Amino acid sequence: MDRIAIVGCGGSGKSTVARQLARIFNSPLTHLDASYYDEQWNPVQEQFADQQRQLVSWE
Repeated sequence: MDRIAIVGCGGSGKSTVARQLARIFNSPLTHLDASYYDEQWNPVQEQFADQQRQLVSWE
């Protein structure tokens, strides 16, 4: 297994499950919200697609 993607509605426990899996598998954890929003929670859609590609790349 190389990647796990967790998808769901807000408040459904995605972050909790993600933290548990990261701990169990000793793997890095990436929250896409951290890349999609700036410090004031404004979307940065122009850069998001490129950042997302980099985060999930195999390199």
